[in-house]
Amino acid sequence: MDLGDFRAFARRLPAPEIGAVAAGEPLGDPATFRFPTSRWRHYERCDSLPTGLVVIGDAVCSFDPTFGQGMSAAALEAEVLQREIAAGREGVERRVAAGVAGVASIPWTLATGTARRLPGMPPKPLAERVLDRYLSRLVRVATDDEAVATAFMRVVNLVAKPPSLLAPPVAARVLLHRSEGRGLGAPGPVVPVALPPAARADLPSRDERLAG
Repeated sequence: MDLGDFRAFARRLPAPEIGAVAAGEPLGDPATFRFPTSRWRHYERCDSLPTGLVVIGDAVCSFDPTFGQGMSAAALEAEVLQREIAAGREGVERRVAAGVAGVASIPWTLATGTARRLPGMPPKPLAERVLDRYLSRLVRVATDDEAVATAFMRVVNLVAKPPSLLAPPVAARVLLHRSEGRGLGAPGPVVPVALPPAARADLPSRDERLAG
């Protein structure tokens, strides 16, 4: 992919605030980002754990940092550690392992589910493909609909669970939405969307569209 290809790709993104990068000039040569593999170590499945050993953060589950959820997951796992230590030392190793696995399952599913949509990956089952199409439409609708954008951002920031995106009030807005000149286009990988105006009022920008 050369600069022309990158600009053409950027112009096709569903949010004009992101596509605006197509008009800029690069400051230097492009740099390639590579992440070798996502990995989840299931300590909660161990028959026994050393006394006093608790494991959190990337030592348990590490996934592509492109999704920006590693620190959020680690913070939630730290809360699990704090809560379980306060509940007593007996069996704390297994309790922490189980709680951390519960936290890790959501960002792991979000990250790997998106990665499995990329070219070259094995085909997904029909149910997952249908869900992917729904999520692709949801992301595009979120560029026009503040309520859908808020619901989506709550999930990707680990404030709400993924099934909340299928709740009737959200699903109705996604499925009944009519785009105003932007077009919903063909389904593609989920990408970040513009923040709702209330959440970006203080963002510095030379473009008034980003200034709230």
